[in-house]
Amino acid sequence: GHPSGFIEAFANLYADLSSDIRQFQRIGRSTSPYVCGVENAAEGIRVMDLISGSSRTRSWVSVTL
Repeated sequence: GHPSGFIEAFANLYADLSSDIRQFQRIGRSTSPYVCGVENAAEGIRVMDLISGSSRTRSWVSVTL
């Protein structure tokens, strides 16, 4: 099974997301330090794409974000 705290970790994540969505609906912006925005998600996808390309070509790639 999962280590102790696994369920609580997801509960906290979903509580943060829920609060952030409600705040965005009220004031039109997010201020939560615990919820990443689109920029962070896009950066993560770019890094994963670079990792995949590096693995596929078996070569080093430059990571400039």
